[in-house]
Amino acid sequence: MKKNLFISLTTLAMFAAAVTSVQAAGNDTPGYGTAPYGATPCNQPYGTNNGCPTPKIFINKTVQTPSSQTKGGLTAGGNFVDNLGVLDAKYHLGDTINFRIDVQNTGNTDMSKVVVTDTLPSQLSFTSGVAGTYDQNSHVLTYTINNLKSGQTNEVTIMTQVAGASAFPANQGVTCVTNQSVAVDSTSNQSAADTASVCIEQTPNSALPTPQVFSTPKMTKTPPTGPEMAVIPGLFTSGLFGIFLRRKSKS
Repeated sequence: MKKNLFISLTTLAMFAAAVTSVQAAGNDTPGYGTAPYGATPCNQPYGTNNGCPTPKIFINKTVQTPSSQTKGGLTAGGNFVDNLGVLDAKYHLGDTINFRIDVQNTGNTDMSKVVVTDTLPSQLSFTSGVAGTYDQNSHVLTYTINNLKSGQTNEVTIMTQVAGASAFPANQGVTCVTNQSVAVDSTSNQSAADTASVCIEQTPNSALPTPQVFSTPKMTKTPPTGPEMAVIPGLFTSGLFGIFLRRKSKS
């Protein structure tokens, strides 16, 4: 009886360990890099593990919230967040949207070259923020991080501009788009990816018509020509006739 109980407990423990191992292997946090299938951190004889260096890459993509109202529209200047959904503050046609890309070397070896590819939606265009190459047709921005040391983070803020109304569906008031960034360590071929979403309202902030200011009309004085003017000569004649009668009575 004791032997059977011991075997059952042993089997249960082995099963629990196997389940834990599978769960740990499948619990990969988004944004962290993973090695390609079959890759090894370093060349070692089969069955040995001398604790060789293991590269690890992490990327975080965020979008800046609109913070201030200007004459030309909303200007980015708020906090950076993971996403801006339908219920969050929205950008408008022609506005500037800032994105931030943080690439971190979380491994214990330096990375000599990391290539970052940022794919913008067709409604956004890259304007400035980092030295790299930008394909206007595919809306893909590519730049390189050289010598990213262990534990170091490279932070880049890119500026994009929202397109005009022709880039959006005509029958849709709000369109939500996604911007994706991918970082690849050229040495180990490890990669990491992350996205940031933002919603755009298809009405520019400057869509309200500019009030038309009319010049003050000039006032032209026109002499009266109505019947009241005929009274004036009569009054004048009556006055003279009264003076003549007064003088005649005195004489």
